[in-house]
Amino acid sequence: MMRSVLVSTLCLILTTSYAQNIDFVLADPQPELIDVYAGSFASGDIDGDGDKDLVMAGLDPGR
Repeated sequence: MMRSVLVSTLCLILTTSYAQNIDFVLADPQPELIDVYAGSFASGDIDGDGDKDLVMAGLDPGR
């Protein structure tokens, strides 16, 4: 499932999400990502559940 998110004036496409299982290991339910360059990441409580989430982003060279 792909969702678009408007951040400032930049439109990002979310290509995957990671979930933390009971053993505190990150699981990748959708392992395929598009190729990007100039990648970056940040952490914060994105979904409001009280624990930190990791957000990864990058630029698509084909756009």
